[in-house]
Amino acid sequence: MSTTDTKVMNAFANGSVFSASDKELQKFLNDLCQTQYYNELIKHRALIYGITIGQLIMKNYLRRLNRQNCILTGVIIVLALVSIWPQLVIIWAQIFHQ
Repeated sequence: MSTTDTKVMNAFANGSVFSASDKELQKFLNDLCQTQYYNELIKHRALIYGITIGQLIMKNYLRRLNRQNCILTGVIIVLALVSIWPQLVIIWAQIFHQ
């Protein structure tokens, strides 16, 4: 077993893989993909680790995308309110200042 396998296994064992940055996760995934496994038990574990790391990368991506979408939605709402405001002022002026 290589040191890269040990790093990945330790990251899963102590749970640090779940708080790792995308760069670290991609390094773990790259290490798993470039290592040759001859033992079937280790090979299956490496596959599960790889799938889990891929899911963590996707989760982080979706969180970033959701954050960006929330900001964009807020900007659009503000722009919509700014564009409606002059029309509301005109309607208010026509109703109350006849």
